[in-house]
Amino acid sequence: MKKPLFSLLGALAISGGLMLTNVGTSYAHGTGPHGGLIGHAEGFNVEIVKTSTGLEIYLIDKEMKQFNIGPFEATAIVQHANQRENLTLVSFGDGQMKSNSALAANKEAKVIVILKPKDKAPIQVSFEH
Repeated sequence: MKKPLFSLLGALAISGGLMLTNVGTSYAHGTGPHGGLIGHAEGFNVEIVKTSTGLEIYLIDKEMKQFNIGPFEATAIVQHANQRENLTLVSFGDGQMKSNSALAANKEAKVIVILKPKDKAPIQVSFEH
């Protein structure tokens, strides 16, 4: 594991920018049905796809089909070299969210997705390239 990404999380938590108590963390593995990286997240998968304009996420089940966790919000922390962005993702379909960001479109950028299902603890999935 690389420490800069975790240092970033610690700094954000201390600065009040992000509270990550009782968050389950998982790491990326494999390729998903939309061509992106897959990360496991407490009974389902999160796929991130870096597009020419930013970042898309898809919630999918073990069979790589659409998965619904009910209402949720999603944010992402994107880091590459000495640049960092905090993104709020917006829905573009059931279990699908996106954000425009030149930094997130960078294939080498590291991404942490934080899902906040209604009335449940946040779920964090890390994607490092």
